[in-house]
Amino acid sequence: MRRFVPLLIVALTSVPALTRAQPVEIGDGPVLFGEACDRHRTHGYIGGQLMGIGAVGQSALKEERYLSRFGGGIGLFGGVRLGPTVALEGNWTFALHDEALGDIEGVDAQSLYIMTVTADLKLYLPTDNPLEPYLQLGGGLLMSGGIHLDDRQSGQLASFSTGVTASAGLGLDVWVTRHLAFGARTLYRALALGEPEGYERGRRFRNVVHGISVDAFATIHF
Repeated sequence: MRRFVPLLIVALTSVPALTRAQPVEIGDGPVLFGEACDRHRTHGYIGGQLMGIGAVGQSALKEERYLSRFGGGIGLFGGVRLGPTVALEGNWTFALHDEALGDIEGVDAQSLYIMTVTADLKLYLPTDNPLEPYLQLGGGLLMSGGIHLDDRQSGQLASFSTGVTASAGLGLDVWVTRHLAFGARTLYRALALGEPEGYERGRRFRNVVHGISVDAFATIHF
């Protein structure tokens, strides 16, 4: 009896350790608690975002500007996580800027839209907790256009400039489940808008915009 009590104590204290060492089925194979999270597997994902963007500088003169200081819009994205540290992603964004065309003579437009399509590289700092930061770099094409106010073109959405864009910044994913994550990111965006087309009146010019965007998004992982 005297030997039984110490043996019972040892057995009871060993149960938690044995339980932690048992494999659990997650994803395509067994992993142990404390090993790399299942989100680091190779998989695809899609998501949507709300964004706000501010133009902190632009090359066009004040009387020529065709992008107001603040704007906002939406975006869609999808990509492939290639392992713990790397993901490749495609992004589409559509942002609307009020009072977009400034004081350009002969151009009467209520607002300007900026639409971008980019390919992005995301470099993660992998963690074993729900918070996962990353660095994002990307580049692609853009298109801008205006909504006219004159009687002949009321409400018409027109394209009048194309160009290129590049972005770089930091983001954070907050994992809720292995299939759902929320997050936010802040990006520096360079927008090189080409010479406007389609207007017979007003001056023609190019514009390079330096902006900062703040995005909030939700992502579904497969």
